[in-house]
Amino acid sequence: MLTIKDLQTIFNCGKRQTYELLRVPGFPAMKLGGKYLISAKALDSWIQKNTGKTIIK
Repeated sequence: MLTIKDLQTIFNCGKRQTYELLRVPGFPAMKLGGKYLISAKALDSWIQKNTGKTIIK
């Protein structure tokens, strides 16, 4: 499972953009208590499906 910090490293973006990404419909994140968790396998699949699309403007 990946965390917010992991996403920031993977996408080379800041905290604000990472939280915007979490609000994108269909983004594979779940919230457990106050912590977001993202399945690495689901993230890879989501990236493959959305390659070439504008996600956050």
